[in-house]
Amino acid sequence: MMRKNSSRAFRRIPKTSFLVSAGSVLVALLLLVSSFYTANAQAAQTANPAIANWSGGDGPYGINNNYSPQNIINSSNVKFLTSMWEWPVPINPKVGDQGITSSAIIEGGIIYVLSQSQYLIAFNANSGSVIWSKTLSISYNLKINVLDSHPCAGPLNVNFPPSPLGTTCLPSGHYHDGSWAYTTGIFNRPLIWVASNNYTIYAFDASIGDEVTHFVPYDNPASISGNYGFYDNVTPQITIDEVNKVLMFGTSVADQASAGRGFVRGYELNTNPPQPIWTTYLMPPQDGHDPSWGIQSVSNMSHAWIFNGTGAVDLKALSPSVLNQTLFGDWGNFGFNGTQAFAGTARAPTSGQTR
Repeated sequence: MMRKNSSRAFRRIPKTSFLVSAGSVLVALLLLVSSFYTANAQAAQTANPAIANWSGGDGPYGINNNYSPQNIINSSNVKFLTSMWEWPVPINPKVGDQGITSSAIIEGGIIYVLSQSQYLIAFNANSGSVIWSKTLSISYNLKINVLDSHPCAGPLNVNFPPSPLGTTCLPSGHYHDGSWAYTTGIFNRPLIWVASNNYTIYAFDASIGDEVTHFVPYDNPASISGNYGFYDNVTPQITIDEVNKVLMFGTSVADQASAGRGFVRGYELNTNPPQPIWTTYLMPPQDGHDPSWGIQSVSNMSHAWIFNGTGAVDLKALSPSVLNQTLFGDWGNFGFNGTQAFAGTARAPTSGQTR
């Protein structure tokens, strides 16, 4: 059994080796064991090659439980791990954040790494050689009204004032596990998807690194109905449903009262570039003009529950009068002052994908 640790991520890869992503150095470790053990391990992988994969930032597709079913590495032989190869993460002087914070994706003996410095790189898992690499085309001068959690961070902020320490500010680069994905059933090829820090979603051919598509799922807070807040650029996230060929996208908001109205937007993946097909809001309009929003949301849902402190309450089973008493005006008006609201929500898509 193997689980992810937040600071050092161990991942199973072919030929009894696995990966550690630790800040600015990528390290592959090799399990040195007897020839008898190695033969059995390779036989187990041949019978079930999926145990060598880590196909999403949080593990298996659709489950995202940070768990691998492999049993080759265990408490008895873990002490025999030794360094197989290392790769220093390059520094990008154009961005303020460096290193790697998201988990690697591993498929078919290839390790995919997305760095905060905007590098996307595919490695041969056995040798550590680079198969292909890309520098994401992030523009730092988009004229989009986006408020970041730091006053001088973020490629979507046009002007970079001096930081509180008096140093020159650099645009940020930051990714979470849900910022990227691996698919096999879209556009008839394996793809690496990245929701970049300037709200451009890219798809690259996972085998050779060619860009297959890119599109912008969000471009201005004024375009979001009922929004009177701001979104930041740090961690937009995506979830991909390969069965129905739908990509779901959610914005990122600053951990401040300035947060914008949360929403999720769906894009169909049968055309290139993908096209928007729906937008679902996670909260009412931020000016408070729709006190019945929660009631209507429950009416539109197949299932709906809230928690009362001791258990789940099935909102669909409540009488209209009780539902109205429970939800009418329950969101308030978010402190709306005529121009800005002071409470919002972040994205909803969870990291990982479904098949």
